[in-house]
Amino acid sequence: MKQLVYFFCTTLLALSACITEAHAQSSVDAFFTQDGKLYVVVGVLLLIFISMVFFLVSMERRIKRLEQKDRNDH
Repeated sequence: MKQLVYFFCTTLLALSACITEAHAQSSVDAFFTQDGKLYVVVGVLLLIFISMVFFLVSMERRIKRLEQKDRNDH
């Protein structure tokens, strides 16, 4: 569980560093920054990442519960 939280924090930090990094405007950069499209892409990626973390944590809890139940039955 601690590893998952550590991974989540480091990935979030790296993602925020990539977004706030100042660099030259290219045509792709201009396309995504106009009308706030970049923030939509980042928001969707964040939503996907958070839902994956939630899913993994819930699966870990279910597996732990099943393992404890199996130990108690034997």
